[in-house]
Amino acid sequence: MLTVLFLFPFSFYNVAFLLSAAATFSVICPATMLINSVSINRKTVPATLFNYVFGVLAVSVSALVCTLPITIYYFGYTAFIAPITNLAVTVVVTAALVLGVLGVLLSFIPFVGSFLCLPVFFFAKGAASVFVFAVEQIGGTKFGVVNINPNENIYCFFITLLFILLVKVFSNHITNRKERAENANRKNLKNCA
Repeated sequence: MLTVLFLFPFSFYNVAFLLSAAATFSVICPATMLINSVSINRKTVPATLFNYVFGVLAVSVSALVCTLPITIYYFGYTAFIAPITNLAVTVVVTAALVLGVLGVLLSFIPFVGSFLCLPVFFFAKGAASVFVFAVEQIGGTKFGVVNINPNENIYCFFITLLFILLVKVFSNHITNRKERAENANRKNLKNCA
């Protein structure tokens, strides 16, 4: 980002640059802190599923909150339904991406590859079509988009700061709780020995 700003200083006034910078920040800072503080370290199916769902929701909510002031200022509305729809869309997009890469890899196999990659591409196109259909249907709902007066931008800024503060406090609380549990386990091991 610094390279882009150095080479093109006026890109700071570009909406796309501001949104990508805010979204990148949201993935690096608040979402990562949330995921690290709440993730379950067990290797069971429910724990893995919880970590996946929580990770998608954490990234989606933090991206929504961090880009909220910019979105409201430039567009005057936002979609609060985005974190929920991102959960479903992420699964479909992942399937389409994996099938597309698999189809490309299968196409390099001589003779058989052309026959194998056709059904794979068919399913990848189907997954992409489901994604487009879902986005169009959800985007067309009345409750999917909320109009907000851009003059209330200062409130969105404070909501973003509050979110970052809450994530930091929550992650410190979880980290301290984990450290206390580890210290208690060490004391118990010393007492048993």
